[in-house]
This record gives sequence, C-alpha cells and structure tokens, in this order.
Amino acid sequence: EIDNAIENSNTQLGYHRIGITRRIDSNWSNGTPDRSRRVIINEDYLHNDGSHLSARQLTIDNNSKLTIQDKLLIVSDLVTITGINDEIRLAGSRSQLITTHSGNSGISGNGKLYIDQNSDIASTYRYNYFSSPVTTVGQNTFTIASVMKDGSFPTSADSNPLDITFTNEMDGDYTTSPITISDYWIYSYGSSSDWVQTRKDGILNPADGFTLKGPGQEQNYTFVGTPNDGVTSISIGANQSYLVGNPFPSAINSKKFIEDNSESITGTLYFWEQHPGHSEENDNEHYSSNYVGGYATRNLTMGIAAPNNGEDGVIFKIPGKYIAVAQGFFITGSNTGGEVVFKNSQREYKREGEDSLFFRDGENSSTETYQDPVVKIGLDYTNSEGQNLHRQLGVSFNENRSFSFDLGYDSPMYDLQPTDMFWKFTLDDTKYVIAGVQEISDDLEIPLGITIGFDSEIVVKLDEKQNIERNIYLKDKLTGITEKLTDNEQGILITLTQGEYLERYAIVFQESSSLGVNENIVNNNIDIYLDNTVNELVLKNNLNLNIKKVALYNILGQSIKTWNNLGAELEHRLRVRVPETVYIVAITTEQGIIRKKVRIN
Repeated sequence: EIDNAIENSNTQLGYHRIGITRRIDSNWSNGTPDRSRRVIINEDYLHNDGSHLSARQLTIDNNSKLTIQDKLLIVSDLVTITGINDEIRLAGSRSQLITTHSGNSGISGNGKLYIDQNSDIASTYRYNYFSSPVTTVGQNTFTIASVMKDGSFPTSADSNPLDITFTNEMDGDYTTSPITISDYWIYSYGSSSDWVQTRKDGILNPADGFTLKGPGQEQNYTFVGTPNDGVTSISIGANQSYLVGNPFPSAINSKKFIEDNSESITGTLYFWEQHPGHSEENDNEHYSSNYVGGYATRNLTMGIAAPNNGEDGVIFKIPGKYIAVAQGFFITGSNTGGEVVFKNSQREYKREGEDSLFFRDGENSSTETYQDPVVKIGLDYTNSEGQNLHRQLGVSFNENRSFSFDLGYDSPMYDLQPTDMFWKFTLDDTKYVIAGVQEISDDLEIPLGITIGFDSEIVVKLDEKQNIERNIYLKDKLTGITEKLTDNEQGILITLTQGEYLERYAIVFQESSSLGVNENIVNNNIDIYLDNTVNELVLKNNLNLNIKKVALYNILGQSIKTWNNLGAELEHRLRVRVPETVYIVAITTEQGIIRKKVRIN
C-alpha cells in the first residue's frame, strides 16, 4: 500500500480503476491519471500543482491544449497529439516529457509540442551549440526555420511564439519583432567530416547538432513540432568527429548513452565553451581570432571544464552526468565507427542545475559525487594574448584500469593549446584530458606532459580530489624533487622555456625521502661549475669519491651528453659545447646520486 495515495488512483490497496479517464468539464471522468491508465485530454488543461502527470497512453484531441507547468509528463506507451490545433506545452524551466517504451517512436498525430531552451550568450559573435527536441510536424527530420521560434515570451498556456526572421546578413538583431537571426552561421558537422553550412532550411536528422549565433542579447528559444521519441540514430565513421545533440524533450544520462554506443564511439563527449574572460568589448566582428575557447569533456567517470579564464571568482562549467534539452556536443567514432543510437532508456528527469547543464555563459553545474577515487589537476598560465587561463585534467583510479586505452575512461584532448598540460603515456602518442589508471599505490606515477608556447611561468595546482585520504604530489623526475599539491592553494610555480616536457613531470602519492646520510655527504662534498674560458664543466670531488657517471640534461629532460667511469680523482674537467641556457647535471657515485643546476654562458 502507498502511504498518502492520491484519491481515486490505482495506488490504493484493493482499489483499481480500469478504462479511460478524460479531462473534461474541469475534472477527471474516471479517477486520477497514473501510469496504468489511458488518459485523454478533451479540453484545455493546466497541470501546475501536486505531483507529476503520468499516463500509460496519452491522447490530446478536441482542439485541446495540455500545459505542464514545471512538472514532469511521463508516458509509458503511446502519445497521440491528434489534430493541428492540439498541443502539449512544457512551460517553465522544469517541465519535461519522458516516454519509457522501447523500440521506435510512439508519437502520432498532427499536433505539436512546445518546449523552451534559453541561451544567455548575449554576443552576436559567439556560437551556441544546439540540437532540437522536435522534428517538423509530420516528418522525421527538421529544419531550423520550421522548429525554432522566437521565445522572447517563454512558453505558457497562452504564449504565441513567432517565426524567427532569418537574414542573409552577418548579424542578428534583438530589436526587431520577431527577433532576427543570421542564417549564415548555422552549421552542422557530420558525415562529411567538415563543417557544412546548413542555414535555416537545411534538412537535419533528429540526432544532429547545429551551431547558431544569437540576436545580440540573452535569448529564449521555443521549439515547436513533433516530439522526438524512441530510437533515433546516426552513422559515424571510424575516428570521425560528429556534432550530435540530445534529441529528446528531456535530459539524457550521458553514462547510458556512452555505454549503449561503446562499440561505435570513443566514449567521450565534448561541449564547446567560449572563455567568459574574452570580453564583449573584443566581440565586435566575426573574426576567428575572437573564438577563444575550448571543449569541456565528459566520459563515464567525470566531467572536466574547458580551458577557461583563470582570474579569481570565475566559474568553471563542468559537464555533469546528464545532458540538457537541446544541448549539442561532439562525439568521435571508434576505430571501426558504426551506428550511434539515442533511445528512451537513456532519458531521465533532471532539471538544469541538478547535475544537468546547458552550456551557456556564467552558469556552473552542481558538484558531482564520484564513485571511484578522482583527482583533478589544474594549470594556470598566460597565453600569447595576455589572458590568464586555466586548464583542468582529471584522473580516476580503479583496479580494472591501466595505462593502456580504456574506452569510456580515457579521453583524448580535443583542443590542445600552445601552452597546455595533458596526461601522456608511453604506450601511444595521444594526449589525454581525462585518464583512468590502476589503484593508487606508493609506487604509482602518472606521467604529466606540459607544452610551453613561449618562455614563461606556469602554476600547477590541485583543483579537486574525492575518495582519497592520502597526499598528492608533483614530482620533477629530472631533479628528483617532489612538491606537495594537497592543501597548497597557491600551487607550484614552475619557470620553463619554450618546448614540450613529455617525461619530466608526474603526479605521485609519496613524497621523495630527504637526502640520506650518504647522499648528504655526496651533496656537500661535490662542487660543480663552468670554466667559461675553456668551455669545461669542472667537478671538485673533495672526498675522492668514485664517480661512476655524469649526465648532462637540458631543461626539457633530454639527455645531452654522458661521461662514464670517471674514477676518484679530486678534479674532473668535462668538455662541453652546447647552446647557452640552463642545464641539469646528474652525478652518480657509489654513495648516491645528486643533481645540480648550472647555467652555461
């Protein structure tokens, strides 16, 4: 028995109604709707209080309008929106429609669904990535002009969204009524493996995503058409990129979507984000140099923010587990490619902000709780335009993962910057933004690659950790020094010259022990300096230690020159002719290894 059961519903013990219940004369004719009932709407009805509205089969007819205000409409079987004047309106930011049957679409009729999505990307010069939760009425495809309306007045029981005015000019305009949108900037990216200018009348499939530039203000859009339902799919080629989108008038679970398509895609979703620090004052023309941004990333374990503005107080948008209504995103085909499916079992009711995020300026997702231990590492740096930026990486730990590629847990980087940071494993040349590796141990080292666009300072810091009790360190494998990242709000400042550092740094979980007695003896009794007059490195071996090896490395960690078996003489002179810069000298003796930094002038 269900406590506090709704009166006249089939949840009451021993009390079950059968047959149709109709909404007519402001009442239900045969008890309250639930998921066991066939429900017919024969008059205009606003459902805005109590629980969500449920039905087994739902029919809208008699020129009727069903308006759902900030609630879920859930139907387990078929939906019929009978005539051209019959409507379902999902009003408010919390309203969604979910159908739970399997198989192909169960939607029929010539009526329409209304649902909104808002973009607060105010600039005329910035891209939105959209998809459509509806198709053109009576068809299984859509055009932007047929389904996307001026939503300046959000959907309500009596709203009347106007057809957008599309112009061939470059700029949209919010001062007109209806708003004006430039169809020049409407593009898709699909089977051709390139951007295709779709414009307002280009035909798109339900799972296709598209780009759009707005009218110059924050703008609400109303989608009007036949709601997408059941299985919808696209075909993706091997290693091909494809701009897809959530095709349903509800959120979808990214984990279920990735798992359902594990043989066809790499298991990573990419969401475009413009840098919020790239101000409106710079957004004055349609120049590609203004498109300063990157891709936030989502896989089975976590979401990672795009490289973003690193100033204090900036909110980083992290894609949550659920993909919002009308959200477009990129996927990549696996080595074989194949069919990519969206289906009803992926749909879930998640209001935006509840681990569901539509990518637009100035909004963040809620903090996610992860099942596995997770570490997120941040890089603060300044790009060539003087912008302070922040790159984020993530890594999860599980005994079933490895340094080999694990689909759904390892995510290649989609937007490498001239100065950047990435996970770099020796098994392949791929640079990863998210990695899944084995369990944490004292010996575990996760290689951290860094590329520097010009001589500069960077800061490496710990952005987040979950389900980990131990400290986390950054190890410089060239010098052997580890520095603590845990509880270090300022991060670790590193000065590097231009180039790639692929093997020098690693994330570790045990601090290197301090110099032992023998190593201290070595450190205190070997001096090294450069004799510029004869281009020689001079080693003063004050204890006549047996020097087995001397190795010279550049600041990238690359071996430049090695001298072996020097013996126990008091002084050693080593000839060097190398470019002027800073080098590391590693000296191996029978009592330990020391490393010293020298500048050759």
